Amino acid sequence: MEMGLDTMAFTPAQYAASEDFRRENLDAPLADVSWVEEGPLQSILKSTARDVLQSSSNGFVRVEASLNIEPGHIYLEGLLHTPRAFSAEKYNTYEDVVIEKEFPGGHAAFFDMLITSKQIRLGRDHERNQHLAGVYDGFAPRYHAARANTGLSRMQQDLSKDYDFSGTVLDLACGNGEFGAMLHEHGVSAKISGIDVSEGMTRSSYIQDHYEKPLFIGPMDELIMRMADFDHVVCFAAFQFLDPIHLTACLARMFMVAQKSVTAIHEDLSGAYIDNMKKRNGELCSNFNHISTLDEFGVPRGWQQVRKERFPLYDNPNLGETVYGFIIRFEKA
Repeated sequence: MEMGLDTMAFTPAQYAASEDFRRENLDAPLADVSWVEEGPLQSILKSTARDVLQSSSNGFVRVEASLNIEPGHIYLEGLLHTPRAFSAEKYNTYEDVVIEKEFPGGHAAFFDMLITSKQIRLGRDHERNQHLAGVYDGFAPRYHAARANTGLSRMQQDLSKDYDFSGTVLDLACGNGEFGAMLHEHGVSAKISGIDVSEGMTRSSYIQDHYEKPLFIGPMDELIMRMADFDHVVCFAAFQFLDPIHLTACLARMFMVAQKSVTAIHEDLSGAYIDNMKKRNGELCSNFNHISTLDEFGVPRGWQQVRKERFPLYDNPNLGETVYGFIIRFEKA
C-alpha cells in the first residue's frame, strides 16, 4: 500500500491447498496458511509486492506470487489482484487479517492512510504547510520566552525524569529542541532526531547541541512515513495542525516506527481559540480539537496506555483563557 510518498508491504502468507482465513478469533491458527515471518523469502516477496504496487498506479493492491520453473531458470512472478479488504465476515480474507494484526488503528486508520497518502502525493496541503512554516519562522525568536514556566514546559520536564527515553528518539514538531535538551540535562543517553515544518524554529542552540544531523524540515505527517525504526516517538502540542484524517494516519505510522514507547501532548482547544488563530494567522492556519480522534483511534494491538492526564498547558492572553491539554503515553506490552 502507499504510505505517504513511500510504500509498505504486509507480512506475506503462504498457502497450500486452500486460502481459507475464516475464523472467529484473530489469533486462532490457520489450517492451510502459514506466515512468511522472516528471512530472504519474506524480503523477496515484499520487494515483489512493492514493484507490482508501483507499476499499478493504485494505492492498495493484493499480489499473488507464484514460483515458475522453466528450462534453465526459476523465477518469481507477482500477479496483481483486486484487494478483498473490508469483507462482510470478520477475519475472512488475508487483507482483513493482516490489517487487524499489523496496522495500528485497524481498518479505520488504514482507510485514512490511503486518503492521506493520495493527498500527500497530490500536494494538497503544500500551500497550507508553507504558510504554517512562515508563521512559526516569525514566532521563533519569541518562542523560548513564550513557553517558559508553562504547564507544557513543566510536563516535559517531568516526562524526561519519570519515563525511559534512552536509545533513539524521534521528536515530531521538535520546534527549538528544548525537549531534547531536557533529556540530556537529566542524563538520558539518547540520540534524538527531529522533524519540524519551520526551519526558523530549528535555528537554536538546543538543536545544534542535542539533535542528530541532518534535521528533517517539512510536514511531520509526510516525513514520518519514510522514517526508519526508533525506540521512542514523541510529539508535543502539534496534533492540532493536522486534520482528523491526516492525524489518524500519522498516529498509525508513529506506532509502526516506535519500538518501545509513544508519548504525546495534545490540546483540548476551544472553538474561540480555533477562530482566533484564523483571525491572527490567516485562513490557511487551521487548528483542530482531537479529543474524539484520539479516543476513536484507541490503543493498538501489542501496546498499553500507561498514562492519560488532563492538565493546564498555558494561558492564552488573546482570549484570557487557560488552554488545557492531555498527556498520553503508550508502551509496548
